[in-house]
Amino acid sequence: MRHTDLTESPADTQSLGQVVRATGLSSDVLRAWERRHRAIEPLRTPGGTRRYRDSDVARLRLLKSAVDAGYRIGEVANLSDRELVRRLAAERGEAGERLGAALAAVRAVDATRLQSTVRSELERLGAPAFAREFALPLLQLVGDAWAAQELPVAGEHLASSLLRSVLGGALMESRVDDDAPHVVFGTPEGER
Repeated sequence: MRHTDLTESPADTQSLGQVVRATGLSSDVLRAWERRHRAIEPLRTPGGTRRYRDSDVARLRLLKSAVDAGYRIGEVANLSDRELVRRLAAERGEAGERLGAALAAVRAVDATRLQSTVRSELERLGAPAFAREFALPLLQLVGDAWAAQELPVAGEHLASSLLRSVLGGALMESRVDDDAPHVVFGTPEGER
């Protein structure tokens, strides 16, 4: 097997353990996907230690999502990141079409089209289902596409800003029963 020598600073890459924690995949699965399916090709230090780029981690997350959706790794390992994102959106059926339309608007940095799609989904689903069935999957698709460098930074900012605004507005307009379930939104430290 051909290995790519490490030319980037180790600070620009992640260790196997970091990737295991970031993706939820075991080290055995990572090695098998690399060896048997050639899904990724991590960098190697002069001593042969694997080091993973951010693009490798993003791809592994996409592959894990595809496997979680029912695909066999052998079916998806050699697909492009763009095709993986497309298939994952399609897996969501009719909702996938709406998510696909929203993702296309994000890619085109088309605020008007994105806002129209988002608002119609909020009206159709209601706030709780919108957050669960549309906003969170859209943010996952946007994050995966951005990490795979399939999306402009402006598109990612547009999507997160618009969804934050729409969800905030829905929250301000909602009437909450005393016995209603609580929802907590959070982000990793250093992110909004």
